[in-house]
Amino acid sequence: MTRWVPLLLVPLLLVGCTTGAAVRHTTSERLDATEQSVELISLERLRALLGQGDAAAGAGRSEEAMRYYLLAEQLLATAFATGAPFPEGFLGDEVLWRIALIHEAQHRWQAAHDTWVVAASRADRDGENLQRLGWSRLQLRQYMAAREAFNAALIHDADHLQARLGLALANEGLGEWSLAIQHLEEVLHREPALQQARLARARIALRQDDLVVAKAELRLAFQAHTQTQSASQIGIRAALDTIPERYTLLGELLAREGDYGSALKVYAKFLPLHAAFSNLGQIAMRERDYALAMRYFEQAIKESPQYREQLNKQFAVAQELHRSALDVTH
Repeated sequence: MTRWVPLLLVPLLLVGCTTGAAVRHTTSERLDATEQSVELISLERLRALLGQGDAAAGAGRSEEAMRYYLLAEQLLATAFATGAPFPEGFLGDEVLWRIALIHEAQHRWQAAHDTWVVAASRADRDGENLQRLGWSRLQLRQYMAAREAFNAALIHDADHLQARLGLALANEGLGEWSLAIQHLEEVLHREPALQQARLARARIALRQDDLVVAKAELRLAFQAHTQTQSASQIGIRAALDTIPERYTLLGELLAREGDYGSALKVYAKFLPLHAAFSNLGQIAMRERDYALAMRYFEQAIKESPQYREQLNKQFAVAQELHRSALDVTH
């Protein structure tokens, strides 16, 4: 645009200084109007694409919505690659949010993660993009990187509940249970009915062989499920569905208490039978009941020959440990 301005002004400058000044002023106004019209056209196009995408998403046509959102993002990236401000009423990450959430709904965790990386670098919503980046890293089991993202989010907003919970889960994944419990206690002090925090506390208690605390936390987790506070209501993504996990942890607790029959009934409601038997076998191994572990691994193999090789390895380990235990006793 700047290249044609001098050519336009050259013949007009011969008219005189006063006329030339007026022409320059008029030309400047025309240039401003041209720039504004280009911005308005981009803004109108952007709004149209987002509207079409939102309509498709609302109708359940996620891939169609994604196409519109990607076009909108391409328009933004092209129009503002030079660092110009985003259109009034838009944040730099607004389109990226839509793209990332569709990726998450389709369980495309790496694509969602990569989108949140861009969103976090482009705009700052008091740590919101950083905490969402942290959750995407949790999905990828990148616990150290997730912890960094959550800590960065908490620098922006120390009261961010989701970031605090995510930080607890990242520390749990790193095996730093004391630190995880510390953050979980802070979360539960603010939201006693937050099911994810109760389940995390129960998981850690089971790892620490504290069945009393595990039972108490599981009871509270089941109670929390019946209350109004849910994961979706506080912004934690639906991908972290806790319904199967409640019963998985309950099954483990029952088995750890020696009630394998009840544990199997609980597992069978939400797991394939081969997985239910395999879980019981692993718990029996943890309890050093190797003969029982062998029986459960055998049943798992019968239920699903597809996993025969993996289950046979687990059976062989249980068998060897059983033999070693018999040798010691004799």
